[in-house]
Amino acid sequence: MRIGHASPATLESSARVAPLEPKLKRARITTTCSVSVSRAVADQAVIVNVPLRGARRGAVSLTELGDRLAELVDAAGVGEFDGDLIGEDLGVLYLYGPDADRLWDAIEGEVESASLPGGSYVVKRYGDPGDPETRVDL
Repeated sequence: MRIGHASPATLESSARVAPLEPKLKRARITTTCSVSVSRAVADQAVIVNVPLRGARRGAVSLTELGDRLAELVDAAGVGEFDGDLIGEDLGVLYLYGPDADRLWDAIEGEVESASLPGGSYVVKRYGDPGDPETRVDL
C-alpha cells in the first residue's frame, strides 16, 4: 500500500495496520556549527546613514570614508568598522564596539568633515537592535 492512496477497504481495516511513524527508541542528534565572530565584545553600534538620492556624484565616497573610519577606530582601540551597505538611495556604514559613545568620539571629526549630503545622520545604539538609541543629525 502506498501512503496517501489507500482504498476504502484498506481504510476500514486500518486498525490492524501498524502506524506509519517509526518507533524511535532514544535518538540523539548532534550538530556542529562553526560561527565566526569577529567582534568579541560588540554590544553597541554607531551606524552612519547617508541619503544618496540626489547627492552630487563624487561629493562623497562612502567606501573611502569607511576606510578612514576603520583606521581611526583601530588606532583608538574602541571597536571595529564592520562594513558598508551602499544602495541607490542610501549608504550605511557600520561600526561596533563595547561603547557607542567612545566609537563616536573616535570618528566624529572625520564624519563631520566629510561633506555628507543633507539628511545624513548617525545612530548610536546602546545594545542590540531595539535597545536605546541616540540620533545625531549631521
